[in-house]
Order: sequence, then structure tokens, then C-alpha cells
Amino acid sequence: MGDLSPLRITFTVGVFPATSQTFIVRQITGLLDLGHEVRILAERRPREAQVVHPAVREYGLEGKVVYVHGSVGALGAAATLGRLALEHPGAFRLLRRDHAAAHGGRRPVLERLKALLDASNTDVIHSHFGDVGLPYAEPASRLGIPHIVTFHGYDWSRVPLVRGLDVYAPLFASVSRVTVLGDYMKERLEDLGCPAPLMRRLRLGVDLSEFEFRERVAPPSGEPVRVLTVARLTEKKGLEYALKALAQVGTGGPTDMKVRFEIIGEGPLRSELEKLTSELGLDGSVRFLGSQDQAAVRRAMLEAHLFMLPSVTAADGDQEGIPTVLLEASSTGLPVLSTWHSGIPDAVVDGETGYLVPERDVEALADRLHHLLEDPGLWGTLGRNGRRHIEESFNVRSLTQELVQHYREVMKRPDPA
Repeated sequence: MGDLSPLRITFTVGVFPATSQTFIVRQITGLLDLGHEVRILAERRPREAQVVHPAVREYGLEGKVVYVHGSVGALGAAATLGRLALEHPGAFRLLRRDHAAAHGGRRPVLERLKALLDASNTDVIHSHFGDVGLPYAEPASRLGIPHIVTFHGYDWSRVPLVRGLDVYAPLFASVSRVTVLGDYMKERLEDLGCPAPLMRRLRLGVDLSEFEFRERVAPPSGEPVRVLTVARLTEKKGLEYALKALAQVGTGGPTDMKVRFEIIGEGPLRSELEKLTSELGLDGSVRFLGSQDQAAVRRAMLEAHLFMLPSVTAADGDQEGIPTVLLEASSTGLPVLSTWHSGIPDAVVDGETGYLVPERDVEALADRLHHLLEDPGLWGTLGRNGRRHIEESFNVRSLTQELVQHYREVMKRPDPA
């Protein structure tokens, strides 16, 4: 069947399922829809209850997951060691103390090797996040399995600051391909030593059938303009600046237009943000709604008039990639207000699908929010442009086909090791 034959793909991820990583679920289900086989190797189970994407159960993804650590008993360990020594002596040498110590010790390395051996009929391994792909890079190479790693955000921004700028040298020397979300990330990875020829751009997509488009118009007189954020409540989401901008607009903005700011998501900064809300006198205008399932998020997007996510570089260096929620918001026709940060300008076209302002610039954020509130006639144009931008550049169906082509290309090439 040549290039039409179905592929056997093994994903390696940190946690599965994870509420904030719907893009991985969409990629997996897109591959299943095309008739490919998918297996998931997760480093660990979620530490707390998750709001699970409905596709996880619809596609039976929980039955496709192997949790790598803690899965190898004494007999399994002995059998794996014997098989490695006989069939893959190069991989067996990865259990040396010096190598194993860099990846958590011999037991975690052995568990990953066993998981890969059990999936040895796989055609390609795809790791999401650089730090997840790193401990699989040399084992996959020694076992002769093509390996693609996709970087996202914290993995190229914060991890090198913590673990050293050369942390990914073994990965860059061993993997078949590295995919990035855009040019900004490509430049940062080059700074970390990734060879430019190894990298390809591959955007993460949105299933447009999940998101109804609705043209935004001003609410009836007396009803508030609903501004929405969907985000984990962490520093890099920049929500303190959103609150401060809203306070400025409330004191110097349109006097005849009330604003309600709704925040969907949980995280370590919730109590601080709630305190700030009170200090700014916004208790009557801001609602913290906590974690919500996908259906509730979609409803909130359809009911909102504007979407705001002023992302910033966190104090520990953590940055966004391209927040999937911005793609989803634009898919529904929401004008987006965000920042000139990382890959966000690829998702939000300034002046066409929304507005971008410098990070941490409350004055600029308030100015653009005021501008949108003053001129609801802009909302429809920005929203239509946003939907068209997602259809043209972030449609998950065409991007899944592109991903399959990447798999087939690396399968044809000799292993770089």
C-alpha cells in the first residue's frame, strides 16, 4: 500500500490525561480518525482529579495508555534485562550508572526501555515536550525507532534555566526530527544548540467542528459586555495585568457600558488574584468560575463578547508556546486581546483578529480594551477574520495530514545515531 498504509505510532507524554493539553488529545484522535494505531506511554498518572476531554472516553484513550513508572516487577525486569543483553546491547549500555543517573536512576531507565521494547513494532515515536522526549531519545535511537519531539513552551524556556543550557544536547544528537510551533521557538532552540536542519514547523490545530462561530454584536442596553479568560491561574498567564487593566477601564472607560470579567481555570495563584480583585474594587465585576469541562468552556466562549489573555514571561523564565485557547476563542468569532509574547503573534494577527500589547503594560492593555468597548462595530470584523485565520492556518484535519507526512519522512531516513 506504500504511503497509504496505516502507521503504528507511540506517543510519550508526561501526564495523561491532562486538562491543559487538549492539543495532544486532538492530535491522537485525528490520527485514529485516519485509521492509524496509537499507543500512549505516560510517565505518570494525574496527581489530582482532571476535567477530562470527552474524546478521551469517546475514543477509549484510557485503554491505550501505559503508565511507565512502577509497571515493572522483578520478573519483568529480569526478562527485559535478558532481552536487552541479547538483542540490543547498545541499549543495554544505557543502564550504566553514569547515564542512568542523568535520567532518574536505573529503574526509570529500565522501565522506559521495557515500554519501548513492548512497543517495538511501532513505526515512530512522538514525544510531546522536550523534557519528556529527552530520556527517550537515546533509547529510541539505540532500538532503531524513528523519534519526533515537539517542543511547546516551558520546555525550551524554563527547563534550560534550571537544568543547564546544554540539557537537550543528547536529544538533538539522537532524535529524527524536532517540530516547533513557529519561528520564535525555532530561534530559541537554535540558541540551545538544535541544528536548524533538524527542525520543522508544525502548528497545533483546532477541530473546527467543535466550535460554533457566532458574530459578536453589542449586548442589549443595560446588559454587561462579557470578557472571558480561560487559563490555568499561573504567573505566565498575566491575569494580574488583566485585572488592573479592567480597573483602569472601569474608572476611565465608557460610563454607559458595564463589564463582567469571567475567568475559567484553577491554579496556584487563585487566592492572590481574588485578593487583588477585591483590592481593585472589582468584586462585582469579576467571577472566578474554576475548572470547567469542554462543553462549559465552549458555551462560555459563545456567550462572551471579548477574550483576553495577556501572557507574560514568568520570573522563572517560563513562556507560552501558542496557547490553544486563543485558537479556540478565534474559532468562535471572539475578538482577542493578548500580548506580543512568544508564538502568540502567529495566533492573533494584530489589528486583524484582535489586538496585541507589550507584556505587563497595563496602560496599553487598558487602552486596547477601552477601544474595543467603545467600538462594538469592530467585533464582527475581528471575529470573522479570526475564524478565517484559524480555518486557513490551524485546521487540525489538514495539520494531522501534515503530521503523518513527517512520520513517513523520518521512517525513510537512517537513524541519526
